[in-house]
Amino acid sequence: MVHKIIILNPVYGLLPVELGALIQPCISYISVYYKPGIHAKKRVETKKSTLMKVKGGLLFYAGLLEKILRYCESKNIDVIVEDQSKEEFQMYDPMLPGISFRQDQLKLIESWLDKPRGIIVAPTGSGKTILGFGCLSAFEEVNIIWLCHTKDLQKQAYNEALRLGFKSVGRVGDGFHELGKSITIATRQSFKNIADSYGDIYDVVVVDEVHHVTTLDNEYHYILTHLLAPFRLGLTASDQKIKEGLPELAATGLIGPIIGELTLNEGIDLGILAIPKMKMLKTSISQEVKALHKYSEVYEFGIVRRTERNQLIAATAKIHTDKQETVLIMVTQLVHGDLILAALKEIGIKAIFVEGLTKSENRESIKDAIQNKDIHCVICSSVWKEGINIPSLDCIINAAGGKDALQSLGRGLRKTADKDVLWYYDIFDPSHRYLIEHFGYRLCWYMEHSWI
Repeated sequence: MVHKIIILNPVYGLLPVELGALIQPCISYISVYYKPGIHAKKRVETKKSTLMKVKGGLLFYAGLLEKILRYCESKNIDVIVEDQSKEEFQMYDPMLPGISFRQDQLKLIESWLDKPRGIIVAPTGSGKTILGFGCLSAFEEVNIIWLCHTKDLQKQAYNEALRLGFKSVGRVGDGFHELGKSITIATRQSFKNIADSYGDIYDVVVVDEVHHVTTLDNEYHYILTHLLAPFRLGLTASDQKIKEGLPELAATGLIGPIIGELTLNEGIDLGILAIPKMKMLKTSISQEVKALHKYSEVYEFGIVRRTERNQLIAATAKIHTDKQETVLIMVTQLVHGDLILAALKEIGIKAIFVEGLTKSENRESIKDAIQNKDIHCVICSSVWKEGINIPSLDCIINAAGGKDALQSLGRGLRKTADKDVLWYYDIFDPSHRYLIEHFGYRLCWYMEHSWI
């Protein structure tokens, strides 16, 4: 029996119910919830499908077509595809004024233009934004929406578009509402409010930091199911978050599969990225922290409010500021940033704390100041966790702990004429099993990349 799959539009496809039953393993994911138990909450796992029942069959997210076809081939399931969504556009050789694409960049750009629907993975500092605009330079007379996760990333992408010679560039978000341009650089929060009215006018959608497209009920899902753009590009430095389960199904379904990748070690070998010089700091064991049970309390008193730890961070920063080197200290909680700021002040280091309430124009001036080495120490919250490039940065201190190191490391990886090494400090907190476990995740990541 031959099953017919119909691609209705860039968002959805339709397949028969009997085929849906056969392909469930490749389009389903494990959902976890907790229900009350006698002594503690009980973890319950259920299997959920991404298919949606409609009259005439089952809807699926169109980006999953390739995954479904591979599965059908592996199981000897006969299918044919009718694509009702095809649109023809003239494409040209990618070209940006003043930019000579490296071979690795050309390879990644061409991998998308061949589809053109999918995700490119490239480390921060390797020219990920150039890759995105390089892809867009192959089109003429199309409408493009470039979605950003934060206002800082929006401003950075807007300035880069102008620098690279794009003439008709508008913004939506951060106080701007500039529609009618060839390229619209928008924050995802602001564009969500108008997606149902303007979703059918765009030919190309670019999602920067696409690893945030990880569920089927967030802002990105709403936007990407209202956008009818046939060409879809996702950019990320962190593919670990979209490699399995619901995140992989969501990102692939709404954008497309991973189609090209430049790894961190490849970037270092090519001489694009600075070599991370890893140093591990260690705090003493606190019996008070060891006796705690809730993770929130362990984090607060073992990480955020631990005086010894904050003083160690400040002393480490001073080693570099005394040499006129720049230091970025990463935190996740505001009170943590304030406490480190106080510890720095005690030993004579002038620092600035960038957080959510810092106005976007002030964040930009601070970024320029540390880039130009007019200031030497900045503490930042998660507003600078992703996408912000500070090429001249000399040192990063991961004060936040947690499982993930890549995003914080990426702030200063770009190699410059004056810098080929990035100092990176992590902290081992042996006071509690939660903190030891999280350090273990980070340590494994460093070892996988042969950095320690």
